Amino acid sequence: MRDYTEFPDLSELYLEDSSVLDAHEEPGSLSFKVDAVLTPENLRYSPKPGE
Repeated sequence: MRDYTEFPDLSELYLEDSSVLDAHEEPGSLSFKVDAVLTPENLRYSPKPGE
């Protein structure tokens, strides 16, 4: 099994502290709504004061 960090599309996320809020299945696809923790490499990353 491969670690999620090996997938380029997930490289700017830290999934260990993220949460899946919803999952939706359709024929041929599966999508997730996620409350994701971003890494500093992500353009939307904004640390809280003191972090």
